Amino acid sequence: MVARNTVQYLKYQALFAVCMVLLCNVPHAWAEPPGTARSAERANSSVRRAKPHLFGTVAFRRPLEKQKNWISVLQRNAESPIFEDKKRLSRSITWEELKEKTQDRPFKEMLDVVNRFWNSWPYRLDKEVWGKDDYWATPAEFLSRSGDCEDYCIAKYFTLRELGVPADDMRIVVVRETVRGVAHAVLAVYEGQQVHILDNLVEHVRPMRRVRNYQPYFSVNENGCWMHVKAKPSKEGKAMENGHGTER
Repeated sequence: MVARNTVQYLKYQALFAVCMVLLCNVPHAWAEPPGTARSAERANSSVRRAKPHLFGTVAFRRPLEKQKNWISVLQRNAESPIFEDKKRLSRSITWEELKEKTQDRPFKEMLDVVNRFWNSWPYRLDKEVWGKDDYWATPAEFLSRSGDCEDYCIAKYFTLRELGVPADDMRIVVVRETVRGVAHAVLAVYEGQQVHILDNLVEHVRPMRRVRNYQPYFSVNENGCWMHVKAKPSKEGKAMENGHGTER
């Protein structure tokens, strides 16, 4: 489970992001006039890069190096890879065999295979396994000791990377589970304008629009880190639908 002091830090970061939202709503004198070639080019570029909002929030990019747990995972995973054909991931399956299970399947079914495979490991708290309140394990460490919510996400993330899913199409998302009021983590995978949620608490992969009880704190992949704040109501006075809209 994500440590409490980490969540407190993220609350301060979210407050900072809210201030940035207000500042971004102020027109800039140096902005490109609408209708110019350059403004049109930028608009088209933004459309190409646009991704759906995560759980109806606005995302602000932050320095990746601030997420030291994740940086450490990237470094340690490079030193101890597990995705080699003859590598046995469990008593019953090798990496090569798991890959074969995902071949020629629709994208959603591939995600289901990966989600169910890693969810078969038992849930274990960081304090129990590592003697720490918050520790992010590599897939190799997860194989040997299992782990908690973010460790499932990490194992699924690197599995999907090896299966060809681009880093920019995935986010490990640290959230607040609003029903119980506890910190949690899930893996969000983009497929065009759809977002699939891989969750160690749920056997099947769910579309984000059906997940209503998660409020993101931050998200990461290999290329970036984003802080999340709740989106403002639209000009029509209606709150943004969960998962609708886009972000950069």
